[in-house]
Amino acid sequence: MNLDYDEACKWVTAGDVSSSLLRSLPPHERERPETWDNFAKAIASETGADPAKIAPNSPLLSTARVSWWVLAVIVGALWALAG
Repeated sequence: MNLDYDEACKWVTAGDVSSSLLRSLPPHERERPETWDNFAKAIASETGADPAKIAPNSPLLSTARVSWWVLAVIVGALWALAG
């Protein structure tokens, strides 16, 4: 599975990243009910966020302060999930 990082410039929310990830998954994996939960857990394991509070409309970066470190951690989590 390969996550298309060409779309990364359009990622604003967790749902945006999830959509890119879903396109790279086989159809039977996209439709599994636990796919979102696994995605949220992967992000949470790298950021310390509560996976139950990560929703598709959750912003990737705080509007108060842009944190490139957080974005790097999220991309790393996605890389691990994709591997």
